[in-house]
Amino acid sequence: MTKTWEATAGSTDFVITTVNVPDRLDIQEVRAREDEDDDRTERFRIDWYAIRTWIMRLALLGLLAGAALFGWDAVQPFRDELSAGRIAERLSQATGQPVKIGSAEFKFSPSPRFLISDIEVGTVWRSSSIALHFNWEDAWRALRGGGWIWGEASVGPMAIEGAQGEFLLRALPRLSSALPTSISTLRFESIEFKGIRELPGRFEGVARRGGSGDFSAVTLRSGDGNIVLGASVVGDGESVGVQFDATNWRATVGPAVQWNEVHATLRARAGLIEVPEFLLAGFFGSVKGSVYAASDQQWAVTGTAAGSNVDIEAVLKQASPGQADGVPPRQVPLSGTASFEFLLAGRGPSLSEAIDSTVATGPMRVRWATLYGINLGYVASRPGTQPGGTTRFTDLTGWVSAGPSGVAFQDLDGRAGALSTRGEVAVANDRRVSGSLRVDLGGARIQAPLNVQVRGSMLAPEFGR
Repeated sequence: MTKTWEATAGSTDFVITTVNVPDRLDIQEVRAREDEDDDRTERFRIDWYAIRTWIMRLALLGLLAGAALFGWDAVQPFRDELSAGRIAERLSQATGQPVKIGSAEFKFSPSPRFLISDIEVGTVWRSSSIALHFNWEDAWRALRGGGWIWGEASVGPMAIEGAQGEFLLRALPRLSSALPTSISTLRFESIEFKGIRELPGRFEGVARRGGSGDFSAVTLRSGDGNIVLGASVVGDGESVGVQFDATNWRATVGPAVQWNEVHATLRARAGLIEVPEFLLAGFFGSVKGSVYAASDQQWAVTGTAAGSNVDIEAVLKQASPGQADGVPPRQVPLSGTASFEFLLAGRGPSLSEAIDSTVATGPMRVRWATLYGINLGYVASRPGTQPGGTTRFTDLTGWVSAGPSGVAFQDLDGRAGALSTRGEVAVANDRRVSGSLRVDLGGARIQAPLNVQVRGSMLAPEFGR
């Protein structure tokens, strides 16, 4: 009989197994081993992403280096043309003078430009800098094989004499071929003329290519805009033409008055300067004429000057020193409307000395002249009377000689009815006055002619016997 095992209620079942169930410490040990295995794996793992990134970067740098090298070789002819030596050679050929250049380089601040520094043209002219301006679009076009387009050439500040200005003007046509054709404008930032009193202050000059593509003319404008000069090479290239236009211009020869408008046409060549026409216009009248200066062993100046309806009172007030504040303006000694025709003549070892020595001589007529400070008719008819009052002439004529030593009025002849006055008066450079007048009452006289001495200053003459 086979016996079987039967479970009964309340009995306990026991199961024997070979499965090893780890406890908590065993689990921690297992995890520690897994982390150590991971670290070993990561330590020897290859980062393919980083390798690909650096390969791309190195390849890009190689391409850029190759492009830069290719570009450097491609612009080699261009760099040669912009070298200091090549530029000096081209300018030497154009000007006919040995040219030296300190440096030639690109500058990008404050604006992109090619800067040529320390330019010396023989012993004739020098400049601190010449800048060729351009923009980035034109530079990129040039690097791709297109022609380089310059904006303009700007010449740095300079102080020059008249002969240097003439040299620059004559060199302009020859510079047209020496400079790139894309340079359409030459700008002179600041020009100061040394030894030329008629051109005070600083000027800005601009020269542009004409229809033929040459630089043949330059326009100069003063800083205040009162003076404009247009200069060009004319005729066969041996002559220089200048058009002078000015407003509120103070004369440097004759009375130091300010003219509202001045216009003059000038033509110059070696040893000869011609001013066939000039006009000075002010609210007190106008003067026109012509002047010529020639040189052999010395400079000689000749010319004419004619004035009409010149207000003598206005001229004397302008030529007189300014009044102090609060002091009423002084009455000028003479008023009337003058007309004159002068001949001009002067000589000197230099042009400026010849101009300074020029003397203007010629007849003068004053209509409705009024002499203040004395009544000549009253004094002549009443001997011993103190000077005072005014003398009105219907006509006053005389001969004028004005030069470096002053102004002399000779052969004066003034008439007012039966009254006639003759004499001469001189005004020195220091404004001192000297002279004498002879007063004749004509048919109505009651005594011999009266002699009146004139002394004092131009604006405050004194009359006595």
